[in-house]
Amino acid sequence: MEEQDDPPVSHDRTPAPGRRVVYREPPGGGGGRRASPWLIALVALLVVGVGGFLLLGVAVAALAGGGGGAGAVREEVMSGTAPEKIAVVDLTGVIAEQSLFFGGGPDALDRMRRQLRHAGQDGDVKALIVRIDSPGGTMTASDIMYHELQEFKKRAGVKVVACMMGTCASGGVYVAAAADKVLAHPTTITGSLGVIMSGFHDDGLLEKIGVKNETYKAGRLKDMGSMFRPPTDEERRRFEALLAANHDRFIKVVAAGRNLPEEIVRAHADGSICSAEEAREWGLVDQVGYFADAVAMARSLASLGPEARVVEYHRQPSLGEMLFARSAAAGAGAGGDGGAPLSLTVALNPQALLAAAWPRLYAQWSGN
Repeated sequence: MEEQDDPPVSHDRTPAPGRRVVYREPPGGGGGRRASPWLIALVALLVVGVGGFLLLGVAVAALAGGGGGAGAVREEVMSGTAPEKIAVVDLTGVIAEQSLFFGGGPDALDRMRRQLRHAGQDGDVKALIVRIDSPGGTMTASDIMYHELQEFKKRAGVKVVACMMGTCASGGVYVAAAADKVLAHPTTITGSLGVIMSGFHDDGLLEKIGVKNETYKAGRLKDMGSMFRPPTDEERRRFEALLAANHDRFIKVVAAGRNLPEEIVRAHADGSICSAEEAREWGLVDQVGYFADAVAMARSLASLGPEARVVEYHRQPSLGEMLFARSAAAGAGAGGDGGAPLSLTVALNPQALLAAAWPRLYAQWSGN
């Protein structure tokens, strides 16, 4: 019998009419491996998470400055029912030109300006109490705040009382000198009339780890104050002259504000701190007492009755502050000894930290 060739294999997969054909890909065949559902879910979560984080960053950047009512000053009545008002504003913390924290809202200087602006626009405000709880700050920020208070007095025509809280030292005293009267709590730490500028040089440390500095300059003293070498005798003399000039200005400001001879202020301007009673004895403060006494002092200066309203200002926190856990909680009441906003800081501002490292003059008591 003659062998017959096998019939040719057809690769046509077209099913015959009326017939259902199921095709299966062999293992590892041309369809490729399907992605795991867990992997897909993980990628989706990552995409959503990154997108949400970016949107959150945009929202914080857009609203940290105070959109939608954020940053507005809100008034709260502490006591009294009469139309005339005694406004209470707070100067709390280090007096500086910028905040150290992301989403932390305005610095102490800007907060004070906003409160003064609000009080100045209210024709019912007849007196102002500045509650100061501050160790001081930069010489420039303290001088600006002193100037702002003086200008406020001229524009609004109101009397100002400075109420020293737990600490009112150095730059805090500088600002208080703009007030018509000054009251200190019995436990206030004050004084520290002086100017300081600190720095360090680490040339020895760098040499030990094999790092060598190279500085190119045009100007013989351009690198004056460099941390990469100790100062020369000439540079020390120049720094000391700069400090002496600002110290002299500090003394003149306090002497003029407190109506004291410069010799008396200079005798106490050695940088030392003092108690409230010691400050009263040499004329730095007028009275030692409590917040209620400061209110009575303001009423007397402005010739107001006992029913004059005592109001304090609070600032609406921005979204950025709330997201970064900065609480703009209200201060203590009329009989309280507080007034500082409660805050929990979680993010530092690198720009402000770099600025803090610049050589600058401070009117600040650090306690170190």
